Amino acid sequence: MRLKTPRLILATKYAPPAILWGLFLLLSACTHQHPQHTRLTQADSLMDTRPDSALTLLQDIEPQTLGSDKLKARYALLLARARNKCYEPLLPCDSLLDFALQYYKRPSPARAMALLYKGRLLDEMQQTEAATRTLQEALSIIRKYPEETETQKHILSTLGNCYFFSAFYEEAFPIYQELYKYCITDKDKAIVLNNLASYYSVTEKNDSALIVQHQALAHAIASNDSNAIHTNLLSLSAHLYYTNQTDSALYYAKQTLSYLPQSTPFGQTYYMIGTILTELGAPKDSIIPYLEKSQTDTTFTGRAICLLDMAQLEKRNGNYPTAITYLERYIYHIDSIRYGDQSSEMEQVIYDYKAKIKIKEEELKGQRRTWYILGSAFSILFLTIISFQYQLNKKKRHQIQAAQLLQENQRRLNTLQTTIEDNQSIINMLKQKQDRLEEIRQNEKAYIEEKEEMVNKLKKEKQQLQNWFFEQSNLYKKIEQIQKGKNNRNKTPRVLPPNERIELKKIIFSIYASRRDELHQQYPRLVEDDLLLLCLQETDLDSKAIAICFGYEDTHAINQRKVRIKERMKVTEAKV
Repeated sequence: MRLKTPRLILATKYAPPAILWGLFLLLSACTHQHPQHTRLTQADSLMDTRPDSALTLLQDIEPQTLGSDKLKARYALLLARARNKCYEPLLPCDSLLDFALQYYKRPSPARAMALLYKGRLLDEMQQTEAATRTLQEALSIIRKYPEETETQKHILSTLGNCYFFSAFYEEAFPIYQELYKYCITDKDKAIVLNNLASYYSVTEKNDSALIVQHQALAHAIASNDSNAIHTNLLSLSAHLYYTNQTDSALYYAKQTLSYLPQSTPFGQTYYMIGTILTELGAPKDSIIPYLEKSQTDTTFTGRAICLLDMAQLEKRNGNYPTAITYLERYIYHIDSIRYGDQSSEMEQVIYDYKAKIKIKEEELKGQRRTWYILGSAFSILFLTIISFQYQLNKKKRHQIQAAQLLQENQRRLNTLQTTIEDNQSIINMLKQKQDRLEEIRQNEKAYIEEKEEMVNKLKKEKQQLQNWFFEQSNLYKKIEQIQKGKNNRNKTPRVLPPNERIELKKIIFSIYASRRDELHQQYPRLVEDDLLLLCLQETDLDSKAIAICFGYEDTHAINQRKVRIKERMKVTEAKV
């Protein structure tokens, strides 16, 4: 502690008791270290080696006991980091992260880290657009600190995933390429290469996708991480399946069972094997066990589709009571999912309300403490100023100042009156302009509604005309003949031969070209046969006739394709 100067000694010697007490409070506040500071430091040291212990230590700390804003902001970052490392949801950190962002206002690594976890929280809440903006800001800040490679790696990974799952594949690709430069371990390289393979797959660059996916699998095997190996094997199997290489897809799908970690959800793995076996036309007894196994995974979102697939298998084998049982379970599961979604939304609303109440209480407590300290300091300062001013100022000076103040206030009063009158005139003019704009808006609205009605009418006429063109073709007539059983002496089912199916595809895509382009742009995951099926549904053909167009004698395969089309559409809509 520094020695007091003679001037400070004299000031404290002759100062009033209130001044001495205020100085004591200020000095105590500057020198006291909060007791929770040590616990935060201990949690930070455990973060990389034992994140679960760090999370337990942080959860035992009440935020309102931290005192200073600096400790609260640090606590917010540590808690979010610990929950993220332990794969826990970040929703409980929402209000704390908002507080940290208010505290770290200037660009810094701490603000970039707060933005990172806020972006991941928004992504968990499926607010992808807000999450993307937050992560973009974090990336622009962290680029100014090249030494913060770990933070930059996490930001790039999360931002790339936001782009990819929002179907902005071309924006995600350079992010993944840049992220690969920061990968050192085989596990990190396997994860990034798996993402790059997914990009090549959705952009239909199948050769590049296979090459990169095999590279990712090699790094995963080198890392000896069962979770990484399982993920890459499953991705490779899915890519081979969607490129109609079902035998290879089945081989790699079964390989995943050897690397399936106990803590990893297994529903997707068993469902993939069951789907591939169904595509290969395997017996029901070899398919049902895999689909039933996927049902035991409560985290698997496709359990309803498994029940529907099992119902179709039982129906195909004539086991209608069992098929009905599976359909009833499917309906019950769908209802449960809807109810769960509603419950989750209600829980989030309740949590948001409680969080707002809690943060408001903390803000009020902080404001009261701040006003108490400021009030004490200003009171001491005010008393000191008054005591000196009383001895120095003269009565005449006070009178002059009062007269000058009176004149100034009179001038301000006149100026305010003039300003009020001017503003009132402007308000009247704007009201008139607003009335005119409202009239124009109503006219434009009526015009738009008229045009929309016209467009809908033209669309219906266009579809009728397209159907007429298709009905004039020889293939349409032949499809009707096959469906009615004409020229079928042997009493065996008839379908369109391959050459006529190719010709049919050309005719349909020619007549319904606009519909095909619209579907391909809206759902890029759909393959050519999927687009053909959706275009055929625009015609007057029934399901049996459409099955004949695809070379099937019954509608079972068509129904399965419809289910897969709906699933691909749902995946695209979920990403959007």
